[in-house]
Amino acid sequence: MSFPNAYSGVKKIFTSQILILIGAVLVGIAAAVGSSVIASGTSIQVNVGTTGASAGIALVGAVLVIVGYIINIVGLYQAGKDERRYLRPAFIIVIIALVLSIIAGLFSDNIGLQNAASFISKVAEIVVMIFTVAGISELANKLNRPQIARFGTKVLILIIIAQALAIIVKMIGSGNAAMAVSIASLILTVVGYIAYLVFLSKGKNMLKAS
Repeated sequence: MSFPNAYSGVKKIFTSQILILIGAVLVGIAAAVGSSVIASGTSIQVNVGTTGASAGIALVGAVLVIVGYIINIVGLYQAGKDERRYLRPAFIIVIIALVLSIIAGLFSDNIGLQNAASFISKVAEIVVMIFTVAGISELANKLNRPQIARFGTKVLILIIIAQALAIIVKMIGSGNAAMAVSIASLILTVVGYIAYLVFLSKGKNMLKAS
């Protein structure tokens, strides 16, 4: 195995994204169930039971997201030992974003600081994803696997276009044009994330076989 640290790291990154995805889906389901119960106006007993169940689902989802986030940090640290051009900076960016979020949490009454921390976290998340793809593509080139590197380029294009469209939506504001761009951004975001997971899986298998 040519890059054992990168293999171990990318394997963890892939696992973390699966956990985060499952967690996000569970939180979304819990929110949908909670909203439907409020809208339905059924009996108090049913409401209490359903609300408790949705709260439990939300809690499990939140825990999975947190665990996935931690595993992702560990994975980036390990992978960065073998690939320092992109994966090491990705780890540093995650740590900086985490520290800033913790600091912002200490000042929960400051709306401006909270908004700034949320914006920085979102930007950091996108940059880390881009750097992760670039780092694995760099390793693919070193292992003479250009097809995986080319796939990585396509994933990067999807991610960048989706985020660019999201920015355009905010600039447009509202209206039919904004709705159309928003739908396109959402579709590309979903496709891009699926492609990202496939790329991580390919990268993991590539490093395992190296």
